[in-house]
Amino acid sequence: MSRVSAPAAPGQRRRRGKGRINLAGLVTFEARSGAARALLADKRALLAELGPAHAGGYRVRLLVDGIVRLGFYLDHVDGVLLGYRTLLDRRHQLKALVDARDRLQGRLMGLLEALERLTTAKSAPDDAAAGVSRVLAKYPKPEESRP
Repeated sequence: MSRVSAPAAPGQRRRRGKGRINLAGLVTFEARSGAARALLADKRALLAELGPAHAGGYRVRLLVDGIVRLGFYLDHVDGVLLGYRTLLDRRHQLKALVDARDRLQGRLMGLLEALERLTTAKSAPDDAAAGVSRVLAKYPKPEESRP
């Protein structure tokens, strides 16, 4: 005979134990994990580079979340690609993941440029525009065509 436990009483909360971090578009991370710490560090660094004049806007926060998320994906894809012995498949063509990486980088560049337009459109101080330019310099533009 098996025992079935009764559901929790209404109003009684369940204990979860560890803190969790939510970032728009991602599943919940454990707060102590390396991924969560890296995401928060990247988000704080980007907001610090923008300065307090622009860090509070809703659209800026959405763009920053998107930039951090795409940067996280791009870092992960780079790690997977570095684990391969070769980037060519059996037909001696580039693997599909290389093209997907280029698309991710293109989307990341689009978000960074949108953030730059948004921060400079508000007659931003030079330090905020310079901060966005430094972030843009970290990510080179993807190649337009491949042989």
